[in-house]
Amino acid sequence: MTDTTAAPAAQPLRTRPRRRGRRTWVWIIVGLLATLVAIAAWIGIRGWLAYQEVQTARAAVTSIGEQLTADPAAAAASLAETGAHTERAAGLTSDPIWRAAEIVPGLGPNLAAFRITADSLDAVVREIGVPLIEPASKLEAALKPVDGRLDPAPLLAMQPVAADAAARITEVEAAMAGIDTDALLRPLAEAVDEFAAQLAPVSSGVHAVHGATQLVPALLGADGPRDTLLLFLNNAELRSTVGIPGALALVHTDQGAISLTQQASTRDFPRFDEPVMTLPPEIRGIYGDRPALWIQNVTYAPEFPLSGELAVTMWERQFGTRPQAVIALDPFTLAGILGATGAITLASGETLSSDNAVQFLLHDVYISYPDPAMQDLVFADAAAQVFDAVASGGYDPVALISALATATQENRVKVWSSIKSEQAIIAGSQIAGTLPQSTPGEARFAMLLNDGTGSKMDYYLASSVEVVSGGCPVDAVDPRVTLRVTLTNTAPADAGATLPDYITGGGWFVDMPKGDILTIAQVYAPPGFELQRMTFDGATEGPGSSEFAFERSLATWNPRLAPGQSSVLELEYLAFDHAGAELAWHQTPTFQHTGTDPAGRLC
Repeated sequence: MTDTTAAPAAQPLRTRPRRRGRRTWVWIIVGLLATLVAIAAWIGIRGWLAYQEVQTARAAVTSIGEQLTADPAAAAASLAETGAHTERAAGLTSDPIWRAAEIVPGLGPNLAAFRITADSLDAVVREIGVPLIEPASKLEAALKPVDGRLDPAPLLAMQPVAADAAARITEVEAAMAGIDTDALLRPLAEAVDEFAAQLAPVSSGVHAVHGATQLVPALLGADGPRDTLLLFLNNAELRSTVGIPGALALVHTDQGAISLTQQASTRDFPRFDEPVMTLPPEIRGIYGDRPALWIQNVTYAPEFPLSGELAVTMWERQFGTRPQAVIALDPFTLAGILGATGAITLASGETLSSDNAVQFLLHDVYISYPDPAMQDLVFADAAAQVFDAVASGGYDPVALISALATATQENRVKVWSSIKSEQAIIAGSQIAGTLPQSTPGEARFAMLLNDGTGSKMDYYLASSVEVVSGGCPVDAVDPRVTLRVTLTNTAPADAGATLPDYITGGGWFVDMPKGDILTIAQVYAPPGFELQRMTFDGATEGPGSSEFAFERSLATWNPRLAPGQSSVLELEYLAFDHAGAELAWHQTPTFQHTGTDPAGRLC
């Protein structure tokens, strides 16, 4: 009896804890699921709201670089409004719940990429664009000389803001570059790539403003009297750095006061008996002593720091003064300046405007004035009058800045300073005039053109480049790419008979028919590209060679073209460590080609 009654009493004591435990676990699981659903809803809603804010702000981002140089006053209000959207987007993606979810496999990298992109967009608008545009909007009135003096004070005051902006855009680019797009959902990966590409012109504009605030006051003599040598380069006779110096001028500045103190032409310089400088071995091995013997050849090699030093050395040899800096520009740049100043009338009677300046300076002047001495007078008059128009303040500042920005983007403006701190700012920028530097996302080729005819026939030289093919070898590790370069002589068939000898060269420098064009073309590949095959008009033998220089594959091509004739160079490369990179193309700017990039991406 005792055993029978004890057993039933013990049974309920064992079953109740099990039911209570099951219920506890059920509620825990339900709670976790509810929490996860709530977190997912929280992230989803905030992500969607952030996406809407980003979409609203995106249109403004692409124009910030242009706004900094075009119309900063009108841009200030719109950027402030855009900043409200980017601030909300950044806030929506940076709360603790969002950040904690970034550790979730698969989902986390996408959330982190969205947050970094939103933060970067906010930084570009509110921390870079707004602070820069406010002082920049006040520069328009300040950037007009009064009585031949341009006050450097506004630019000096802007230096700290510009320096902070340049540092911040560098941080933003680094953050975006750190995103692994391979780990992202395709739509987000494409959006990240698109925004990263949009950052390039913004970064260029910000760094250009920073450089200008540092360099322009120095060039204006804010730290004391300065002499700057201007080289007016002629694209009708090509050199690696745009063209030969056709005219020269010395500009003196002191506390913003600007004066043109001396002018010269290439006829004022002899062929020096010995090189004026000892050239670096690699330069001398490719270009010989030519850059150091003739003023016309100081721009022969693709190193404008060397060109600048050679030019001031030759100037000092001839005139006894040594300028501290060199600025080089071409007729396209002068035409852009005329768009800001208005037309000028030369002493010879011609009217030069933004529409006809290039045509006249690169071609018509040689038809109208066969005497080289008269040509020099015309060039000197044009340079002096453009200088006077700028120095007197007779121009639209916004139009002038925009014209100079365009010329810089087309590689038509080069600057060198003998002062190390200033040259450090110039180095690596688009005005430095050196071989283009590749980045992890962009592989930059360079095609440099030098006239071999001893003429002004490069006015008729047309060029094009295209990506013929791109693919991967079987192992899919190192991509291949084939480039096709075409040069064409567009001169009329009767050029030898109808054009003056000063344009055709008259066979004086090279013994060949008048009207033909001999070009020394050099294609520098990015570091890591190995030349596999080189063909000339379909043949493996032809007027060219290949070697290794400046840590790059260098292909040299010397086509001679009769009027109407074209020649094609094909180059096949094997690329190492450049998978996925965009292909970019830098070229000596010519009359018929501005050096646009080919469309293509390595696999």
